[in-house]
Amino acid sequence: MDKKNEFTDFSEGKAAKFLEKKHGLVFNLTEPELELVDNLKIDRKNVEELSNGAFTYSNGDEQVLLFWYTRKRYIPKNGKPKSWPVYHIVNCRTMQEYSRFAQANKMPVTIMDRGQPVSRELVLCKNCRNEIFQKNFFTRYGSVSERWYDVVLTIVENTPPEEMVYLSNGYAALWPQISTAYRESVGWYCESPDCRICLSEPDQRNFLHTHHLKGTKNNRRENLQALCFLCHALEHEEKMMRGKGSFKVESFVDLFRSKLSLGKVARFDQFIKDRNNKFA
Repeated sequence: MDKKNEFTDFSEGKAAKFLEKKHGLVFNLTEPELELVDNLKIDRKNVEELSNGAFTYSNGDEQVLLFWYTRKRYIPKNGKPKSWPVYHIVNCRTMQEYSRFAQANKMPVTIMDRGQPVSRELVLCKNCRNEIFQKNFFTRYGSVSERWYDVVLTIVENTPPEEMVYLSNGYAALWPQISTAYRESVGWYCESPDCRICLSEPDQRNFLHTHHLKGTKNNRRENLQALCFLCHALEHEEKMMRGKGSFKVESFVDLFRSKLSLGKVARFDQFIKDRNNKFA
């Protein structure tokens, strides 16, 4: 992007003092706390634009979809922001006109408001919404969603396979992002009909997995299912209930026994009994 299109930084020095005195304006949204790729600052040379207009960060076997938003905004002194930053997912008109954007690979982001961290789920830029509507990204769902997880899942479904990075195990490099987006889209509930345990607390979310229904690496929503540790283990007994895996599942069952399916707990208890008898 041309330098002439960059914002001039009035957040410091004489200009900042003048604006505060003259208009009561100060910069109160400062650098956000972000979970960046590998905890490193993203190198622009590794940012690619897909054929559908979305941005990804790619580096070897890594690939993540990026959200973009302005680093700083003016807000009235002693007042609330007239509007929070919006996030961008495609190279829309706003992205082309301005250049000072921060990148994130998750939502919501934590923004500093007058020195206090505020967690905000930003809304989708109107220009981005118009552009992706024109590309028919959301035709199937009837409207253009602003939810970050719907955006991730829909972009993945509309990205040609040759533009995706795949690992040696067959999973897409985007899988951690896809899995998080899907689990949030179902409210962090286990989707097994006879379970439905909610694992929405931050320290519980690792106990909810995203399962491929047909055993393939097809990442369309209809092929995904959120399953708790126990339900997922019972789907993959040969993998998750052998060796160390069974002890991890046992710890999960001990933590949440009262909230789990009685039938599945009984099935697991029998497995543990048989395992212990085998090594007695």
